[in-house]
Amino acid sequence: MEPLGEALAEAAEKVRDCSNCGSLDTVDPCALCTAPERDDGLICVVSEVGDVWALERAGAFRAAIMFSAACFRRWTACGPKICGLTN
Repeated sequence: MEPLGEALAEAAEKVRDCSNCGSLDTVDPCALCTAPERDDGLICVVSEVGDVWALERAGAFRAAIMFSAACFRRWTACGPKICGLTN
C-alpha cells in the first residue's frame, strides 16, 4: 500500500487546474490548451470530462478550449473573463 500512497501524494502535489480550461495536468496551461493544432476560433462544450478525452482520442475536434457543462454554467454566470476570453 505504501507505493500507492506515495503515488497519490505525488499526484496531489504536482497536478493542478489549467488556468485556461480547468482540466487537470502537471503544467499550466495544460497540454490540451497548448497543442499547436488547436483552432483558437472554436470552443467545444461537453457534459463530462470523459467526453473531452473521447474527443481527444478520436482526433475528431480540435477546439481551443473544452469545457465541462459545470464550467460552462460558471462561464455564463461570470462572463468570458473567467476563462481569459475577452473577444
